[in-house]
Amino acid sequence: MRSNGAVWRAGLAGIVAGLVVVTALKLARALPLMPVDWALAAWTGATTLGLVAALRRPPMPEGATTASPTAATTASTPPVPSTAAAPTSPGRTAASSWLGGHGAVDSSPTGLPSPAVTGLDHVQLAMPPGGEAEARTFYVDLLGLREVPKPAPLAARGGCWFEDERLRLHLGVEDPFQPARKAHPGLAVSDLDALSAALAAAGVLVRPATPALPDARQAYVDDPFGNRIELIERRPAG
Repeated sequence: MRSNGAVWRAGLAGIVAGLVVVTALKLARALPLMPVDWALAAWTGATTLGLVAALRRPPMPEGATTASPTAATTASTPPVPSTAAAPTSPGRTAASSWLGGHGAVDSSPTGLPSPAVTGLDHVQLAMPPGGEAEARTFYVDLLGLREVPKPAPLAARGGCWFEDERLRLHLGVEDPFQPARKAHPGLAVSDLDALSAALAAAGVLVRPATPALPDARQAYVDDPFGNRIELIERRPAG
């Protein structure tokens, strides 16, 4: 294998050889040396230098391949952790079913047991001051809910609580009052037609829901204060 000094000496010899050849040709024709002749000699030497450098490069072992920059980058990049889904726990299955598969997680960021939220405790609607009698007429006499006494520390605030083993619906006094025209509770009913007829007979406007859900029948009414209430009867499965 040639050393670097040998390579440069070969290149210099090429330049000299180029000058000798060009000079000999010029003298044979009685022509003066021009700058282009020096350039030609330099090109000849550079070409010789490149050829010698290529010849001195050691041969690549059989079967070896040149690593590309992309491959080198890939080799130096640490492996990405696997994103495979963890086994689903029973708590996640139940929460996913209740939430429709949106947002249920196996553990809480705060470290609480999973799921941190286990159900819906109650719904509260607003009512104007002094409307307790109207609330009882609508929610107890017409809808069939049962009123329970409010806890003593809260009774002085007014309002009504309607609770049984199926639901908890609270009405709290708000002043100034603004009815909920869009946000609403959905009350499950056993016979939508019969309840709708009873409400209509009492002067309550019953509005059919459009479009209807594929597995339920719905209607909307307003309580005495203008709060929107949905009545929904689920169809039997199958």
